[in-house]
Parts: sequence; structure tokens; C-alpha cells
Amino acid sequence: MASYTIKQGDSWWKIAQEQMGSGAKYADLAKYNNMDLNKAIHPGMTINIPSSSTKTAASPTSAGSANLAQTAASGRPSYTQSGAVKNAQTALNNWNSKKPDEYQSKYQSQIDSILDDLINGKKPAYNPYDDPVYQNYRDQYIQGGKTAMQDTMANAAALSGGYGNSYAATAGNQAYQQYLSQLNGVIPELAQLAYERYQDEITGKRNNLNTLQGLEDAAYGRYRDTVSDWNTERDYLTGRYDTEYSRDYGAYRDSVSDWESDRSYNYQKEQDALAQKNWEKEYALSQAQLAASRSGGSASSSKTSSTSSVWGSMTEAQIKRAKGMSDDIDGAVSFLESSGQITSESQMRAALREIGYTDSEIDAYLKGGSTGSSGSASRGSSRLKFSLN
Repeated sequence: MASYTIKQGDSWWKIAQEQMGSGAKYADLAKYNNMDLNKAIHPGMTINIPSSSTKTAASPTSAGSANLAQTAASGRPSYTQSGAVKNAQTALNNWNSKKPDEYQSKYQSQIDSILDDLINGKKPAYNPYDDPVYQNYRDQYIQGGKTAMQDTMANAAALSGGYGNSYAATAGNQAYQQYLSQLNGVIPELAQLAYERYQDEITGKRNNLNTLQGLEDAAYGRYRDTVSDWNTERDYLTGRYDTEYSRDYGAYRDSVSDWESDRSYNYQKEQDALAQKNWEKEYALSQAQLAASRSGGSASSSKTSSTSSVWGSMTEAQIKRAKGMSDDIDGAVSFLESSGQITSESQMRAALREIGYTDSEIDAYLKGGSTGSSGSASRGSSRLKFSLN
């Protein structure tokens, strides 16, 4: 005996086919395990396989049903996708291949740069020497100071008759320095202008940031719309595939159910035919036995009748007494003749045989050559009362 662990997709028929060589033995397998065929079997259950029936050829009495069952098993429907299911699957696969790529922003790097400037940028300290406006002012004031110095020195020289002197140089330098002092007074104004330019730059960056963020939101919104449209179409195609597959596989399961019903019907029909055939054989055998019994009874009756005809109407006691004379043939003959039931030589011979005498002994006695146990001479057949009859 071997054990077998039930797997997914197993059935009594399948297990009997694989383990016992014939699916037709499924009922025997269930009976061997004391299990009800109408109750489901589940993966993980362990059943026993009869060792004497593992994958052997069907016996002559069950060959017909086994062949029928195997033929039916070989015709079990197998699932093949229909054209509608294949088309739905192809459409779904094609659409899945068109899934939008991950979102790639065109504006995020610019947004990050501006945000970094706004958050981490520092207000620059004003340096007039770095200010081109101040440089223009400085050039103008230096040039004006030089001009004023020259004019002042020329005027001073004219007062002295055209000769240069220290007064003229001093007066000219004073005029020059006066111009330069006016330049220093312009620096606060220029610093304020630089700060205003900085504020304008910050405002511009913020405006650019808002614009870029708006563009980013719009682009991401369009991307999400694309993904949403793709998901909607994918859901539709998935539903279409599921519907077609469910309809297709449902039709397949119906065909399997019909096949199993036909197989069960044909198997039962074969079993019924086999049972009928066996019954007919058993009936014929019983009839033959009955006929033989009757024939034997008639023979026995004939024998009994024949035996009874040997003794005629003699009683059981007379017959018993006669059979007790197996060593006195003369006495036996005399007793039989005196009974009045032995009326012919053939009947006498038969009676003597029943008593136990052989044909040679009987012949010797009836021919007159024998002597009985009493010592008297045999009478022979001529001595029989009915010898001449």
C-alpha cells in the first residue's frame, strides 16, 4: 500500500488514472479509503493507494468500462483562448507599453536657483568704487575740479601780472578739493540708488519665481491629465479583457461540466451493461446448476426407483434381513423366494448383487455348482420357483 498527497487540480478520476492505471477505478479508490465520492477532496489530504492495483492492466471483466473511461478522459476539453480574448489581451498589452514616462520638469532647476538666491542670498554692502554711477560722478567731479583749479590759478596769476605764485597754486588746490568734497556728498544718494536697484532685483526674481511656478504647475497638470487618461483607458481595456476572459472561460467550464456529465453517464451506462451481463451470466449459471440438479435428482430417483424395483414391496426389515445373508446365498435365495416379491431371474440376480454377491458367484449358484454356507447342495437355477417363467 502506498500513500498519496492530494494536489491542486486533483480528482478521484485523475488520481485513479495516474496511480492505478485506470480512471475507471475511481470508485474503488474512494471505497478503499472509506470516503464519500460526493464529498470534495482538498490539497494536502493524504489517501492510500492499493498496492495491488497500481498502474496494472484492466481485468477482462472491467476492460470494457476501463477502455470507455480512458477514451472519455482522452477527450476532456482543454482551455484555449478565443479570438476575442486574444484581441483584448493584445489591446491591453499594447496600451500598457504606452504608459507615460516619469514626469520630467523643464522649470525645476530655474525655480531651485531663484529660491536659493532669495533664501540664501545676502544684501551686498555698498562700495562706491564698485559702482559705475559713482565712477561717472567721480570722473566728472575730478574733471570739474581740475578745470576750477586751472581757472582759479589763471585768475590769481593775472592779478600778479601773469606770474605764477604760491597763492595761485593754493587757490587752485582749494577749488579742486571743493569739487572733490561735493563728490563725497553724492555717495549716500548713490548708496540709496544701489539699494533700490537691489530691491528691484529681488522683486524681479520673485516675479520670475511666480511665473516659473505657474508654468511648472501647468506642465505637471497636463502630465497628470495624460496619466489620468492613460489609466482610464487601461481600466477600460482591463475590464474588457476580464469580461471576455470570464465569458470565454465560463463557456469552457460549461463544456467541461457537460463532458463530465457525459462521462459519468457513459460510465454508468457501461457499468449497468456490465452488471446486466454479469447478471445474465449468473442467471445462466444458476439455471444450468438447477438443470444439473434436476438431472441428478432424476438419476438418483431412477436409481432409487430401480433399487426399489429390485426388492419389490419388501419392507425395510425384510430388505435388511436379506442383506444380512451375504455369506449364505442358498438361504438368501430361499428367503427372497419366500417373500413373494422376487418374480424373475433378473430380479433375483439384481437382489443378490444388492446383498453383495458377485456375478460369478451368482452364475455358479444358478448353474447348480455351488454350496451355501449351510453345507446343502445348491439348487441352481432349475431349483428357482420362477426359473421357467
